[in-house]
This record gives sequence, structure tokens and C-alpha cells, in this order.
Amino acid sequence: MDQINWVLVFLVCNFGLSLFNSISNRHKVAQEDVTALRDRFEKETNELWAELNKQGRALSAVEAIVDGHPDHDDLAKIYEEIRNVSKTVGDLSSNISNVTGKLTAVGDQLGRMDTFWRNQGNH
Repeated sequence: MDQINWVLVFLVCNFGLSLFNSISNRHKVAQEDVTALRDRFEKETNELWAELNKQGRALSAVEAIVDGHPDHDDLAKIYEEIRNVSKTVGDLSSNISNVTGKLTAVGDQLGRMDTFWRNQGNH
């Protein structure tokens, strides 16, 4: 082959190698980007799992505390018992008022009887 053909072959080969090199470098950069993204994704995923586990442990602790405390039904029973005691105390107060009134009447009657018997003893 003559010299021009060899130059053309050399130029084509050089162009081909340059193109291959460029594509290879771009592929390498893309692979590094993908690897960096995958590493970042794995790191963030692990951090999220760690936070989720932490929240799960905190929730378990709260559930253990809440399980021992009264619920709405227990409070309803307490309020019903308070109403019953209040009614009983109200009835007792009413009875005490009645007894007080009767004792006052008896005291007044005894006072009149005492006055009557004292006046009868003076005659």
C-alpha cells in the first residue's frame, strides 16, 4: 500500500481508538456515579432502618407503660361509682337534716315541758 493509504488506516485506527477511549471513560464515569448513588442509597436506607428500629423500641416502651393504666371504660366505672357515692351522701345529708329537724322539735317540746313542770311546781 502506498503511504496515503497507511496514513488513512492510521487515522481511522487512531479515530477508532480515541472514540473507544472516550466511550470507555464515559462508561467509567457513569459507573462511578452509579456506584456513588448506590452507596449513598444504601447509607440512607440503613440510617432510615436504624431510625425506624429506634422508633419501634420507643413505641414498645410506651405500649408497656400504657398497658398498665386505666382506659376509657375504667374511667367510666370510676365516674359511675363517684355518682353512686354522691347520691348516697346526698341521701345521708337529707336524713341528717330530717333528724336534726326532729331533734330540734323534740328539744323545743322538752323545753316547753320543762317550763310547764317548773311552773306547776311553783303553784
